[in-house]
Amino acid sequence: LNFAWKSAQRITSSREVEPNAAYGKAAAVFKLQGPLFFGSVTQFREMFSAQKSKSESEEVVVLDFMESRVWDSSALEAISEVVQTYQNSNKEIHIRHLSRDCQKLLTKAGDL
Repeated sequence: LNFAWKSAQRITSSREVEPNAAYGKAAAVFKLQGPLFFGSVTQFREMFSAQKSKSESEEVVVLDFMESRVWDSSALEAISEVVQTYQNSNKEIHIRHLSRDCQKLLTKAGDL
């Protein structure tokens, strides 16, 4: 339990604007670090709340999982919720750099 608590505190993100991130469009790129699992999904959701998604100035948002890993179905649901939040704010959203294991989980999950 202590390990899960400490691991949950390690999910972070940094934001930068990439001028040609998505088909030549500028995008706000959120580079995630740390494990995404049942213990960290609350913090993940808070990082990308509805209020924050509406205040995002770029029309395109990228979630970059290069330094993060999706561990379980709770994480998949949280990603789905964040994607839906940005789509509801009329933002185009992309996910990149998922590990092969993560891609398999998403394929198995289908539409959440």
